[in-house]
Amino acid sequence: GEAGELAMNYLVYYPSNFDESKEYPVVMVLHGSGQMEFMPGYPSTDMIVKRNQAALAWAKDSENGINECIVVAPQISYYLTPDTPMWGGGAMLMPFGLAAYDLLENEFLAKDYVDEDRIYVTGLSLGGVGTYAMIGSHPETFAGAIIACGATYEDWYGGYDYSALAPLSGSIYLTHAKGDPEVDFSFY
Repeated sequence: GEAGELAMNYLVYYPSNFDESKEYPVVMVLHGSGQMEFMPGYPSTDMIVKRNQAALAWAKDSENGINECIVVAPQISYYLTPDTPMWGGGAMLMPFGLAAYDLLENEFLAKDYVDEDRIYVTGLSLGGVGTYAMIGSHPETFAGAIIACGATYEDWYGGYDYSALAPLSGSIYLTHAKGDPEVDFSFY
């Protein structure tokens, strides 16, 4: 599908026993740099679920009747914004981060079958950076976040207001390896 003014590929998973009369949480999964679309159609949108299985992990549990949810997995198309091929930095969303948030807001939050009190975002590496930007710019939208190998890059993007995350206190989970060659652990 397309989201916002920027053409953005994305995948959506609905539980196999989806029932519009029920309310479901939504999990937005932001991929890392290895799952970007570098040229039209390459890699394909399904790469965001094949290479980085974060979106599949949520869907698999849901298929097993555990934590049923809707999973939204947008994809950055590098060739459309080569100067800013990121979800965001600091608490600032960049074009694809804005498009991903618009997708969430316009295609899901308005639906009766979405539980607006259970909207989550998660991301790995570049997606972790985007997760910080997403919750930093719209903390009121999210019930929680999981950030894997992400950083705020606050020095590059004019600081990061951690106090804005107060509504998410206790609902943000961070994980990072000290030996990460891409996102330096010292950012923590």
